[in-house]
Amino acid sequence: MQVAANTARGYLALFALALRLTPNTRANLIGRILFYCVLVLVFSRLWQAIFADYGQGLALSAHDCVWYLAITEWVTLALPRHHQDMEAEIRSGEVASQLLRPQNYTGARISQALGDLYLRLLVIGLAGLCLTYVFTGQLPSTPRALWLVVPLGFLGATLMLLIQTLIGLSAFWLNDVSPTYWVFQKLNFILGGVILPLDIYPHWLQEVARHSPFAAAHYHVGQLVLQDVQSTALLQLTATLLAWLALATGALVWTHRAAMQRVQIHGG
Repeated sequence: MQVAANTARGYLALFALALRLTPNTRANLIGRILFYCVLVLVFSRLWQAIFADYGQGLALSAHDCVWYLAITEWVTLALPRHHQDMEAEIRSGEVASQLLRPQNYTGARISQALGDLYLRLLVIGLAGLCLTYVFTGQLPSTPRALWLVVPLGFLGATLMLLIQTLIGLSAFWLNDVSPTYWVFQKLNFILGGVILPLDIYPHWLQEVARHSPFAAAHYHVGQLVLQDVQSTALLQLTATLLAWLALATGALVWTHRAAMQRVQIHGG
């Protein structure tokens, strides 16, 4: 019990450490917020122009589409690319020294990345709320949805982080995880409906996207500002996110064990 408690405290310490603002963290956050600002500004003007000419009779409004984009990009921009750090540690052999620590390597990496992720979600989220309100001049059509977006956005971002961790662990077998991350990134944008809601996709692509973890993490969270979602749908979305989180956690446990066996066979 004492060993488990000490290990848990170690994970919490790594999480807390990542919450501290270092100069590199500040610079990274400022850069992402500036990019966020440009993105929301450009699309707010684009949607206003499109809806001015072609928006008659549409169920959506220009400002709701901007709020949708702001939410999906909030989750996307907050994700740290910690798979690159994992790849560098594994390829250089530095991971061998980290395996001597009492904390599980994958668990320690996730704890530290979660601290970084949640800090970014808070800072970028506050900036995005102010920026989107300034550019649209109003709250979304369903303002109460903003309160629901926060916890579900955190769940969605956590899910994407776990998938990134799987990509990082794949460095035990791959020399370069960049192609794998590139595929993940493109699927994230397309199947997640990050830029455009899935409703405008062809029917067959909508069905594929809605059965992916990307739609759960992005589209369904952003969709909360596009329509008044009922309690049943909210419970279903929460259950879907938790189910994907459980699957990702199981995949991480299996992949970590396989990676540790590979280290033992090859002598670290």
